[in-house]
Amino acid sequence: MILRRLLIGYIVWMFLVVWDPVNTVFAQNNLGRSPLTSPRIVNLDGNPGTLKIVVGDEAGNLNGFNGRGALLWQVALRIDGVFPTSIQGTPAVADVDGDGLLEIVATTGNMNFQSTNPGGVFVADLLDAGGIFPPILRQILKFDNRSIDPPDNVPDSSVVSPAIADVNGDGTPDIVVGSFDQVVRAIDINGFPLWFEFVTEPIGPVLYGGLKTGDTIFSSPAVANIDFDPQAEVIIGIEANDSRDCFAPLNFTLAKKGGAILFIDGFTGKPDTGLLLPANIVDPACPNKIKVRANINKPINSTAAVADINGDFFSDIVIGSSRSVPGFPTTGATVFAVSSNGKVLWTKSTGGSLVPSSPAIGDVDGDGLPEVFVRTENNRLYGFRGNTGAILPGFPVTLISAANGVNAYLSSPVLGDTDGDTLPEILVVAFGNLNIVKSNGAILQAIPVPNLLNNTPAIGDIDGDGLNEIVVMGDAVQIIQTTGRGIPPWPQFKANAEGTSKR
Repeated sequence: MILRRLLIGYIVWMFLVVWDPVNTVFAQNNLGRSPLTSPRIVNLDGNPGTLKIVVGDEAGNLNGFNGRGALLWQVALRIDGVFPTSIQGTPAVADVDGDGLLEIVATTGNMNFQSTNPGGVFVADLLDAGGIFPPILRQILKFDNRSIDPPDNVPDSSVVSPAIADVNGDGTPDIVVGSFDQVVRAIDINGFPLWFEFVTEPIGPVLYGGLKTGDTIFSSPAVANIDFDPQAEVIIGIEANDSRDCFAPLNFTLAKKGGAILFIDGFTGKPDTGLLLPANIVDPACPNKIKVRANINKPINSTAAVADINGDFFSDIVIGSSRSVPGFPTTGATVFAVSSNGKVLWTKSTGGSLVPSSPAIGDVDGDGLPEVFVRTENNRLYGFRGNTGAILPGFPVTLISAANGVNAYLSSPVLGDTDGDTLPEILVVAFGNLNIVKSNGAILQAIPVPNLLNNTPAIGDIDGDGLNEIVVMGDAVQIIQTTGRGIPPWPQFKANAEGTSKR
């Protein structure tokens, strides 16, 4: 009788653990509340003991974990070494200074527009190749313009994820950030601006160390060389600008209209007119202003995803539109695919539900062509064919929610194999559940994760066993073992550790 029970128990265990494509959480570490920042997977060298996961938290701590989920170190970020802050943007990781060791770049601040503590940019210099020892922290920038357009006397924050890439073509990685002070900046590892712009503000002329966009920046910068000139472009969404057809630094007295997908020349820091545009770049109705390549007159909070979606060997941009600007009709609820020369390839409605999250791009059905996936504010997952924009069979999918979960409408999907069939699944958060969705729209699993909030999961082989693990976080970093294999096509928020959003 005992042997029979043991045998039955073993069979049940084998069924649950071996045949179930996603197993239970095997590592967990409590952190401060982390509602927005997502885990960053780095350094997949096959050694589970080295740094594999970097994540910020609401208490302003930067945390490093190894591939087994053990906390290696925790360092506290404080503005000017004194003022408490939060980390709500996802850090970026790369060797910025060329010393062979990784640096971690994090922005700080929070969504509270009345916060009296300024945000900033920090660099954490790792001291060893494995990232085992606590890094040395340096504050390289403080956002304290106090929104002088219009003035509100409140310091500014950044909740966006930085990008690390060589934007000006000099062979050295740069750091690109946006913030609530309405400025997109490219800076070096010491915080020195690469771009400058004089803007006439109500208080007089102001020299900005970056490009003044004209409205609060929620979209994180993507970086890619989309037109094959010597330097990269920065692609970022803006909520509003001063005209439907033109872009110029915004005086707060001008009417604000819908936003745009802004392409910034990495060398000059100016809106990039590009080599492939027709001759009518300058609009006679707006002298001395430059047409934005894809001014769609819709507010953009989403972060662009960059990949060749139509097979022409040029990078394309996919992005979602979000809530409307006050005083204007609701103009969100659309997914846009835009070519490298600014031509809109396709637009698709999401049925009235806004798209503040970032798309994921990859071939999930094995046909050799990429698909596009976005999560909408009403808890649905949309899938589109990259080359045509046609909705995929079985989509949209209504995601399975957990009881008393939080609407993770800012959470973005990621792509990676979880069941061992070599085809990626779509992983996306919904009201306290991690949903794993097949390419046909079937929900493979909905895994309850305690305190899973408004951020994005990550997937990759972080312990060197040849199988993919899923990393999720709420008040804790949690690792879920899968039987999936292979390199995920879109493994984390903004695609890669550098945060470029380029596939």
